[in-house]
Amino acid sequence: MKNKELHYFIGSCLALGSSAEDTKRLETVIREKPIGWNRFVSVCSNNLVLQTLFVKFRDHKLLDSIPPDLADYLQEIYELNLERNRQILLQIAELNRALNHSDIRPIYIKGAGNLIDNLYGDKGERILADIDLLVDESDFLKAAAVVEAMGYSTLQHSWEEVSQMMHFPTFHKAGMPAPVEIHRAPVMLGYSRGLNAKMVSEEKKAAKGLEGCDVPSDRHKAHISFIHSQLSNKGNISGRVSMRDLYDLWLLSERLELKEAFDAFRYRRKAKSYLLLMDLLFGTHVGTAYQRGFSDRVFQMHFNLNLSSRFYYTSFKYALSLFELVFVSYLGRIPAMLFNPSLRRSTFRKLASREWYKTHFSTFKERFR
Repeated sequence: MKNKELHYFIGSCLALGSSAEDTKRLETVIREKPIGWNRFVSVCSNNLVLQTLFVKFRDHKLLDSIPPDLADYLQEIYELNLERNRQILLQIAELNRALNHSDIRPIYIKGAGNLIDNLYGDKGERILADIDLLVDESDFLKAAAVVEAMGYSTLQHSWEEVSQMMHFPTFHKAGMPAPVEIHRAPVMLGYSRGLNAKMVSEEKKAAKGLEGCDVPSDRHKAHISFIHSQLSNKGNISGRVSMRDLYDLWLLSERLELKEAFDAFRYRRKAKSYLLLMDLLFGTHVGTAYQRGFSDRVFQMHFNLNLSSRFYYTSFKYALSLFELVFVSYLGRIPAMLFNPSLRRSTFRKLASREWYKTHFSTFKERFR
């Protein structure tokens, strides 16, 4: 399989549901087409869905259809992640007790919120990078102090003032499976008109799997996932998507009508393109009520070109990274500093710090790799 066809095949596997016909169709594809299993593992690993596909293949009795060594490898990845998520759930419970003891009731967002709200049918099917929790603005520094008192510490210095932070610098603790991020905003501050802490708090609901805490409404879960994947990470510009994020959205579509969830959303046009692409990649029908427009076709063309042409993917990625670095991070900061004293102070602190230069230039390798 070529790269584009392989991505669509993986999308179809992730969207396996209760249809026996879909399972039989995929079984035929696996049997009759040269999948290219090494490339399959690489793409799934980059999208953090290896353990998810094990669950899909296991539950739909497709493990015998794939190479035995691949089935064993997927099972090993799944079991490792299942054990890690069990430890993360214990870690969340410990954090929650400490925060509750200080009269703080957190809202767990993103992967951690989905996990304790039982979005996943299997606790091992989602990889979590960290534990994200949202607290009231008045509890932000207090929550950080509680976590510090538990033995957590931040490994990176922050030059920003509190008013500029989406979340406190990431906390780590030896022996704990996941870092912890304490948020004062659910998304990057530049998108706060579309979603902010007040909006999330007004619709929050009690977590199904843990007392003394909340999670966002399913509607806001979808909004946070979209903003993180497509706006903060520039997926809507680069034409790239994360299959892990799309899989979360697909699971949410079984709880609510996604079109209605995004109808009054500030970024609904971009969200529409994202939902239509999910339908295309996963073979689903979430966006059937939408009329496909010009911008939707451009986004899909951009996505397909990324998969079909390595040159196109690399050239666009580097051009976008260079544009963001020069015109957003550097030149774009200058006029903003004129009207934002907090940004002005933090910029001067960075420019006066040798540590900041070391940290900043170390990101270039990741940005341009």
